[in-house]
Amino acid sequence: MKRFGLPEWERLRRRKEIDRVFAEGKGRADDFMAVRAMRNGLEFSRIVVCVSTKLGNAVQRNRVRRTMKECFRLSKHELPKGLDVVVMPRRRCLGLGLEEARKSLHKLVWKVKDEFFAEQAVDSDCGGL
Repeated sequence: MKRFGLPEWERLRRRKEIDRVFAEGKGRADDFMAVRAMRNGLEFSRIVVCVSTKLGNAVQRNRVRRTMKECFRLSKHELPKGLDVVVMPRRRCLGLGLEEARKSLHKLVWKVKDEFFAEQAVDSDCGGL
């Protein structure tokens, strides 16, 4: 039977990589989640979902984690390539459906991506000084 989960190469797994996203990445947030992302130099994006114990019990945290990973899996063809993404769900995310979570994740990741392009354009404009 074929598994539909995220392959290992599409997940951030090393603590050093996750810490780098927190230290050097850009972030955006809405009522449901916060997202930090940075370029990874690869042809595909990778994700990790960091769920705080303040969010609820283990069952609730795991449900939110599975929902966020499924959102990424279903919409990865619409998301920008070459990003390492850290998703941090908030308490309001507990009652969120899959489609609403997809919209929120999509919007936030594209906002972070646009920030990187704006920063790159400013750097290239200043390069001739």
